[in-house]
Amino acid sequence: MNANDVNIIIDSICNKLGTTVEVVVPEYTRYMIASKAITLIVGVAITLFTATLMQMLIASLKKSITKYKEKYERDDWWDEEWVIMYVIGGIVLIVVGIIGTTVVVKGLGIIPWIVSPQGAFIADIMSRV
Repeated sequence: MNANDVNIIIDSICNKLGTTVEVVVPEYTRYMIASKAITLIVGVAITLFTATLMQMLIASLKKSITKYKEKYERDDWWDEEWVIMYVIGGIVLIVVGIIGTTVVVKGLGIIPWIVSPQGAFIADIMSRV
């Protein structure tokens, strides 16, 4: 696909919308910036909330282990269900970290729309054709 094909596609879209490229590109750019910004903000908020929750769980677990050791004066706390909670908490933390990183990286797609709205518009059209 060459530049003429892209121009034909964009002109066709504008004709169907009854408008011009000068109107469509800025509106679409605002839409994409808002969409990606919301994705980034919500993803970061969810990741921070979950990471804080996991930190509280780990702190509570350490506190419970310390109390158990002091109460029974022994070190065989690994036999208790706390180990299972600790492992599950670690797995959840890893999963949330992966998901959070994915959302943040996806949200960083806002940068091309801020730097060059027209270029990002053309790239988006090209990716959909």
